[in-house]
Amino acid sequence: MISVYLTHAPQQQSRNFLRHILSERYRIEAELCSSPAGKPCLSNNPLRFSLAHSGGLLALAVCKQEIGLDAELRRPIRCEAIAARLSQAERKEDFLTLWTAKEAYVKFRGERLCSLLPALRYEAGVLSFAGAPVSACLRHFEAEGAVLCVCTEHKEDVRLTVV
Repeated sequence: MISVYLTHAPQQQSRNFLRHILSERYRIEAELCSSPAGKPCLSNNPLRFSLAHSGGLLALAVCKQEIGLDAELRRPIRCEAIAARLSQAERKEDFLTLWTAKEAYVKFRGERLCSLLPALRYEAGVLSFAGAPVSACLRHFEAEGAVLCVCTEHKEDVRLTVV
């Protein structure tokens, strides 16, 4: 089971939100560390997490497998500059669905957006890297006025909680 928690708070509160959820819901006192690539993780604990923020919305995904999460509030976006970087097929996609898929996958991999973005394409609902569909599982949903995407290796149910 993947648990996704949403709250309305500024980005600066993300670590406090993480610690609060881990303490209250999982009885874990979070000792944060970083993977060799710089991805935040818990030391000596099998739980994995991913944080995302957009505007005043904070999102946290927690599960027992590697995970990436992105959230983007639905709001008007000026796409002219962005469209020039998209393929013809990508221009037909909902931009926030496309973007959250790409960013959740990058977070899942624990890499930097600038290193993977040029090779990522989201066309007809399929995310590809360097021309081949990714083996990761992507799930999109909408909540609290935002598009969210969770990326994991294996498909699991997602439970959403607004706190």
